[in-house]
Amino acid sequence: MQPQTQLLTLFLANGVLMSAIAIPLIRNRVPRNPWYGFRVPKTLASDAVWYPANRYMGRWLFACGLIDLVGVLLLWPFAGRMSVDTVGWVGLAFTVIPLAATLYQGFRYLDSL
Repeated sequence: MQPQTQLLTLFLANGVLMSAIAIPLIRNRVPRNPWYGFRVPKTLASDAVWYPANRYMGRWLFACGLIDLVGVLLLWPFAGRMSVDTVGWVGLAFTVIPLAATLYQGFRYLDSL
């Protein structure tokens, strides 16, 4: 297996993992805890803030996973003609840029609660 394919497989798994982690948050299945969820002082202080904030962030995280998956699948046919570095940087961009947008939106939403 080419290194480019190995990298894309890791980014694909990352997209699946992000989406899978998001589902319990969206469904309000995760109680306040110090390990899993959108954990900031405001969300940890109250269930009235914890559940809406984590549901909102879960939706964004699920979208991040889908963006990662779709980006990797679109990149896959071209990966053999790209350097390992290029595949790594593009794959990383498909992960980091949506996550940064998610954090930004999450804190904006948190201010409205």
